Amino acid sequence: MHRQLDTIIEQSLDALTSAASGDSLCTLKGVSVQAVKYHEGQVVFAKQVKKALLNDPSTALTGVRQTWQAANPEALRTDPGWKSYFTGGVDRGEQLARLWGDIP
Repeated sequence: MHRQLDTIIEQSLDALTSAASGDSLCTLKGVSVQAVKYHEGQVVFAKQVKKALLNDPSTALTGVRQTWQAANPEALRTDPGWKSYFTGGVDRGEQLARLWGDIP
C-alpha cells in the first residue's frame, strides 16, 4: 500500500506541476486554478491516507474519506477553488477504494 501511495502521490504531483505550467501556484488565475486545486486535493488526500496507515491500516482509507466528507463547510461550497480541491480528494478516495477493494 505504501509503495502504491508513493507512486500515486508522485503522479499527482506531476499532474499538479503540469497544470501549473511551471508558474508559481500563487500567480495562477482562471481555469488553471481549478485544475491545480483538483490535483492538490488528490495529493493531500493521498498523503493523509499514507499517514493514517501508520496508525490503523484497517480503517485508514475509510477514516480519511469520512473526515474529508465532513470537512466540506457550506460556506466554501460555492468557491470554485475549494470545490475543485474537495472533488480531487473525493475522487482520489474513490480511486483508492476501488484499487484496494475498500468500498463501503
